[in-house]
Amino acid sequence: MAKKILIVDDEEMIRELLADIIDSMDLQQVSADNGQDAIRLVQSDPDIGLVILDMNMPLMDGKQCYQQIRTTHSSLRIILSSGRDQSDTERQFGPDPHLFFIQKPYSLQAITDIINRLLPAD
Repeated sequence: MAKKILIVDDEEMIRELLADIIDSMDLQQVSADNGQDAIRLVQSDPDIGLVILDMNMPLMDGKQCYQQIRTTHSSLRIILSSGRDQSDTERQFGPDPHLFFIQKPYSLQAITDIINRLLPAD
């Protein structure tokens, strides 16, 4: 299983914090500050096994980015990161066994737990 994590968030501080967390877990990470760059990275890097995707971004929001990724990568695991209520967000996306949710603000423990669950150690 691919072990690289793509961080997609327009807030630099969030990207840097997540990068530090992922690095401390001995996993590889790459980041994008918008959905368009995220799609390019997913299409060009086969090592990406997980995407942490912010919902509210300029150029292309999280939902549009998710839909584009799904056209070519139907089983790529994606964690939606949003300040909105989880049930509202889940209703927007419908059933997808490879889609997960974490509500902002999230704790260090919450993000490491979900990453460990979705990218288990070899």
